[in-house]
Amino acid sequence: MLDVLLTLVLVVLLVWGIMKKMNPAFITISLGLITLAGIQIFTGQSVLGDKGTGSLFLDLFENISNTAGSQLGRNVLLVMTVMGYVYICDKLNASKMFAVYAAKPFKKAKSPYVIVVFVIVLGAFLKLAITSSSSLCTMLIATMYPVMRAAGVSRGTAATAVTLPGCIIWGPSDANIFLAFELAGIKDYSVVDFFIHYQIPLVIIILIVFAVTVPLFSKMWDKRDKAKGIVSDEGDIQVLTAESLGVPKFYAIFPLLPLVIILIFSGLFPSTPNITVGAAHWLCLFILIIVDIIVKRRFVEGFNNSSEFFRGMGNYLAMGGMIMVGASLFSAALTGVGGMANIGKALTSGNAGYALTIILAVILGYIIAAFSHVSPALNIFIPLFVAVSAMTGQNIIHMVLALLTGACMGIAILPTNSALVIASGSLGISIPDIMKRNFLPSACAMIAVIITCLVMSAVGY
Repeated sequence: MLDVLLTLVLVVLLVWGIMKKMNPAFITISLGLITLAGIQIFTGQSVLGDKGTGSLFLDLFENISNTAGSQLGRNVLLVMTVMGYVYICDKLNASKMFAVYAAKPFKKAKSPYVIVVFVIVLGAFLKLAITSSSSLCTMLIATMYPVMRAAGVSRGTAATAVTLPGCIIWGPSDANIFLAFELAGIKDYSVVDFFIHYQIPLVIIILIVFAVTVPLFSKMWDKRDKAKGIVSDEGDIQVLTAESLGVPKFYAIFPLLPLVIILIFSGLFPSTPNITVGAAHWLCLFILIIVDIIVKRRFVEGFNNSSEFFRGMGNYLAMGGMIMVGASLFSAALTGVGGMANIGKALTSGNAGYALTIILAVILGYIIAAFSHVSPALNIFIPLFVAVSAMTGQNIIHMVLALLTGACMGIAILPTNSALVIASGSLGISIPDIMKRNFLPSACAMIAVIITCLVMSAVGY
């Protein structure tokens, strides 16, 4: 019972720290350090086992160093590579050019709510290449907001259209998936397979839910605003055009190029070699740099654009990379306490145990993400679901899918979500109003995620 109590105290402290806007990487490292110190004092054994330094105190910090080295040499460096490529595409206006041309087919729609659905679908597609929700929101505002307003879409409904797509986490370039896999200890299943086999069907269902619920609830809110006399004037939004970007139009292919290469060389086609996610992004970096040098005919400047790639890598290391280190340390601390195993036994008692865990994964992921973000939800609950999976013999992939997707629906109503902040400032609508409009569609999507994950688990998908 004491181990369960200590585990719950650690989780509550983590949630409290995140709610207080404390650095999530350092708070997970600190909690892990303090917990492992307590375990060493109680057991008298080093966290390093036989490889200790001879001092239990120094072993704690050697353990942090070893964990950081292990993480940086694996998933963190991989995600840094992905984020570096995303950053350089943005700096060279390739991402903006991609957004401009991806938006063109959707501009022909005339019905206000039909075009809103088109924008959400477009945004979900763009999210595969533009993994930053803030960048995606900015590009949707610049390319599609004027089109929506011309078709009679209200500012509030437009805000929903440009913020909901950024909440969808999918594709082999998203850092949150690598974090989830690392926390769950998944090493025998690739992120690419996860994307193809699990995420594509689930995101299609989410988009269908959005296509039904967003027009339905947006009409309701628009009518209420009209009854209150709220006027929805068009804001001063600068329209993004291909001509204004200063790069050739074919630069639009570069943000999507890694995904294309990964899918072609992932075993989907017979007799093709396999390529890893990291290698695909390095290949695309060299292609982009060489093409940029040829196009602009400035060798030194084009060569030095590689600095943007490394700057993007560094930005991720500072913001998200160290969270993986802290998450690994915190997860080890929870395992050492042992409470997660007993909580897992309680959850899995009875025939409905695993199904209950799937439901909890989605709901708790949604709630925690709505108050903090996706990574805290993963840090808190994946260690628990690993224990449940080990006891039931069920596939941990289903639990990761449920938690990850539930959490990404939760950030649709997160007030500090960068996409909501950008939409609020650009469109002149308050963040609480955007949260209000996003809540019902995201809640309906959460229910759809629960049902889909339960069906996948039941049929052994």
